[in-house]
Amino acid sequence: RGALAWAVPLACLAFFVQRQFRPAYDPDAIAQLRQVNTLADELFRRLRAAPFAEPELAIDHLNDAFNAEVLRVVFYERHRRWLPIRMSLPTGVVAPAEDDVWARLRRSHLVLLTEPPAPEGRYPFDRTLAALRPRLQAWCTEQLRPAGSFTALGRTLTLYQHPEIPFVPLPP
Repeated sequence: RGALAWAVPLACLAFFVQRQFRPAYDPDAIAQLRQVNTLADELFRRLRAAPFAEPELAIDHLNDAFNAEVLRVVFYERHRRWLPIRMSLPTGVVAPAEDDVWARLRRSHLVLLTEPPAPEGRYPFDRTLAALRPRLQAWCTEQLRPAGSFTALGRTLTLYQHPEIPFVPLPP
């Protein structure tokens, strides 16, 4: 009985210590987080230069890391500034009407488009915008300015910005 009274707390302490000292994330997850932070920092830099009260971001697939609500928090945590950014796209998991996609794209100030080959989308929204991607890319090239290419979460993304946002080259 006495040995059990010592063994159980000792086993609990050993488990606790082991959990506290092992890395919280594996190296692949850390690399992905760094990619997301790099892109978030670039979005922050461009949004700060934007002459719009509430800039709108469009992205061609559902992604929690690049959601406006999440980005606001990331911006604040990394730069101590709260930026009033809104999402024009995506609208949710449901496939949007094509007219709605174009209306939302026209009011977007920053657009992130996936470069081919793109991973298969999980949701009807992803598949709808994947089918529109060549036309989306042509529209962005004509109406906006390409501002850089990024790799994040298994995708290569091109960032397009509104012409009224001052163009700032990517840092080396």
